[in-house]
Amino acid sequence: MRFRCCLALLMLSPLSHGQDLSTDPLLSLEHGLWLQEIKAQPAAALQIYTQILKSPQASARVQTEARFHAAECYELRDCPRAALALYQIVARGAGDSQPFAKVAAGRLPEVLVQLEDEPCFPCRHTLSHLGDQLLLLRSALMRGDASTSQSLVQQMRDNFAVIREELALVPTNEPITRATARAAAGEALQGQLAALDTISSSLVAAKADVAIRMAGSDASLQALLRHQTLYPTRPDWAGIVAAKRELWLRAVLQGDPSRFASAAVDLQAALKPVVRGAKGNPIVLNAEALLQTIADVTAAIARGKKQPSELILAEALHRLYQEHTPAANVRLRSADDVPPALVSAYVSVLTFVDEALHSARNTLRREHVTALLDSGLLAAQQQMADWAAQPAAQARLQRLIDTMRRAREEAQQDLAASARTLKTEAAH
Repeated sequence: MRFRCCLALLMLSPLSHGQDLSTDPLLSLEHGLWLQEIKAQPAAALQIYTQILKSPQASARVQTEARFHAAECYELRDCPRAALALYQIVARGAGDSQPFAKVAAGRLPEVLVQLEDEPCFPCRHTLSHLGDQLLLLRSALMRGDASTSQSLVQQMRDNFAVIREELALVPTNEPITRATARAAAGEALQGQLAALDTISSSLVAAKADVAIRMAGSDASLQALLRHQTLYPTRPDWAGIVAAKRELWLRAVLQGDPSRFASAAVDLQAALKPVVRGAKGNPIVLNAEALLQTIADVTAAIARGKKQPSELILAEALHRLYQEHTPAANVRLRSADDVPPALVSAYVSVLTFVDEALHSARNTLRREHVTALLDSGLLAAQQQMADWAAQPAAQARLQRLIDTMRRAREEAQQDLAASARTLKTEAAH
């Protein structure tokens, strides 16, 4: 997916130049690439690229590169429709933009496939964050903390602004079904913003009861807590994790030690198998980060003997969403036979497939691809005995093993063929 990853970026400290990033588009671009490629923070990088696209000081070449990398970030955040719209603009470029135009044109067919498989409007990453923020807002309102409530309202408005920008990106010849879904998302956005305005004005007018009622019962806001399956015909690890994370957050806010401990164990059970996946993989990094967030909150509760404030939790979640994409970009292809209890273990194997695919496309190092597939095969084979009680799931795991073996053989001769084989199983 990545077009370039300059070795110099490994040593680049974006702020060491002593310059203001906001006034230097080229330096801002370097900073965005550093966040995207080295720090694996697509959400933060996307903010930088968006600022460059709005800057009158940015040259056409810098804007083209920013637009291309913004499209990459949208892909990482599971927003293929927005990514497609940006790739289409880049692909029409000429002159200095031609190198990016060629690569963007090559990405279009693959993103179109993702779009056919992806019904989410807007991107799940932002919706998931908003759902967490809504729970925090409800808690602050119930405690009568108007200042914290207003702060959380503003944080939610910032996320809704991100959604508005995403919905404004319209692919060429958008099908009517997609246009209808996008229009519906826009209407929902207006309703959610209106609800936030009512909450904010009610707090100013000291009408806490109105604000509490709006936050707790408004249908447009309530929709943020519906963790519908993105892929109705297959297991959805994203939905599993989102639902468990919501239960954990509710337990933290309610201050019930037994419920909190139980919810934490349940959420950890969905994450721990995944951290045994390919090191450095975005899915693994996400699972590790969420586990660390759980540990930090648990330690804070142990020290204070009470639940952390909503703003402390909001900051912890902001860091999580800024630096990672919490389970938003995991799709399990042709895995209908994998029961929910085994999905996390299955995802851990898919992380090796993802990394091998990325390596086959970008590094052209055969030994790296085969080493990753060897690790994935070992992880899958170690699970076979545990899946014996689920014959259909075990058969699906065996098919994944067969695919990895075929891709490994192909990698010895033709990395492009190996990549095509791996793509049939890749998680994102």
